Amino acid sequence: MEAIEVSVIIPCLNEEKTLPACIEIAKSAMHKAGISGEVIISDNGSTDQSVAVAMKNGARVVHAARKGYGNAIICGMGAAQGGFLIMGDADGSYDFNDIPKFISALREGADFVMGSRLKGTIHPGAMPFLNRYLGTPVLTFLINLFFRSKISDVNCGLRALTKKAFDSLQLRAGGMELASEMVIKASLLGLKIVEIPTSLFPDTRDRPPHLRPFRDGWRHLRFLLLFTPTWLFFVPGFVLLSSGCLILMTMLLFDFKNFGFFTMLFGQGLILLGAQVIFLGIAARGFSQLKSFLIRNDPVDRLIRGFTIEKGIAIGTIFSVSGLAICVGVGYKLLVFMSNPENVGIFNFPVTKIGIVGTTLVILGFQMIFSSFYSGLFNVQVIGEDPPVQP
Repeated sequence: MEAIEVSVIIPCLNEEKTLPACIEIAKSAMHKAGISGEVIISDNGSTDQSVAVAMKNGARVVHAARKGYGNAIICGMGAAQGGFLIMGDADGSYDFNDIPKFISALREGADFVMGSRLKGTIHPGAMPFLNRYLGTPVLTFLINLFFRSKISDVNCGLRALTKKAFDSLQLRAGGMELASEMVIKASLLGLKIVEIPTSLFPDTRDRPPHLRPFRDGWRHLRFLLLFTPTWLFFVPGFVLLSSGCLILMTMLLFDFKNFGFFTMLFGQGLILLGAQVIFLGIAARGFSQLKSFLIRNDPVDRLIRGFTIEKGIAIGTIFSVSGLAICVGVGYKLLVFMSNPENVGIFNFPVTKIGIVGTTLVILGFQMIFSSFYSGLFNVQVIGEDPPVQP
C-alpha cells in the first residue's frame, strides 16, 4: 500500500450539505498532482448526517472529544498519517484545488505555509466588511508587531504544516483562537513560514456561520496578549510609572500655585499603579517559565528573566528604608513647625511635598519586597518535578 504523504484535515459541525464538494475537490486535486493523500473529517459533535456523508464520500472520520474549532483541528492533525498536513474549512469558502501549491512549498523546505486571502482573491460576499477592513488587518498588525512575523492575513483558514512542526507547536487553544496560536508559536519557535495567495468564496451553507466576529475577535486578542508580557504588562506599567514620577518630581521642584497637594497624590497613584502592573508582569513571566509557556524573547523579557527574590528584596528594602527616613525627617520638621503657636492651623505644603515622596518610596519598597517573594514561588522546585526551564 502506498504511503500517505498528505493529510487534509477538515473540521466539521453539521456540514452535510457542503462536505461532499470539499472532499471531492481535495481528493481530485491530490490525484491530479500525483499526491498520495487522505481526507480526514474531524467531527465536532454533528447532529445531522455529516459523518455518514463523509464516510460515503471516501473520507476518514475522527471524533473530537471536546467541542470547539481548535479541538477539532488538533484531533484531526493528531490522527493524521501524512507527513504534510493541510487544513481548510468545510463551508466551501476555501479552494482545495490550491493543495498542490501548499504541498510544493512544504517540499521545498517550509515548515508552515499560510494562505493569504488579502493577497489572493476575495470574491464578492465572501468576507464581511468589518472582518476585511478592521478585524483581520488589526489582528494581523498586532501579531506582526508583537512577534515580528511577516504575514498579511493571520486569519486565513487554509494553511499547511509538516507533522514535525505540528508536534513542536504543542497546540492548546480549543476555539477559533487556534488560528492565532499557530502563527504566534510558529514565529516564536523560528519556523520557516511561507505565504501563498489563495481565494475566498462565499459560504455555501444554508445556515449562519459558527463564527461570531466580536466574541472570536476578542478571544484572538486576549490569547495573543498572553504570549507577550512586555506589551501586556511592562509597556503600560512603565508609562504609568514614568508619568507619575514626572508629575511628582515636577511638583516637588517647582511651585505651581494652581497645582498642589492633590496633583502630587495623583502622581503618587500613577507610580504605585504602574509599579503594581510591572510586578504582575514579573509574576506572569515566572508563571510562563514554570509552565514552559512560549513567550516572545525580547530585551525586556531577557532583563526580567534576571530578576531574583534577593534583588527585589534588596531594592525594596533600600526604597523602604529611604522612604521611612524621609518620613521621620518630615515628621520632625512638622513637629518643630507646629510648636510655634503662630503656625497652628497652617498647612506646610513644602514639607508635606517631601513627605509624599517618602510615603511613595515606603509603599513602593514594600510592594517590591512582597512581589519578589510571590514571584519567587514559581521557581520553587516540588519534589518529583523537574526544575523550571527557560522557554
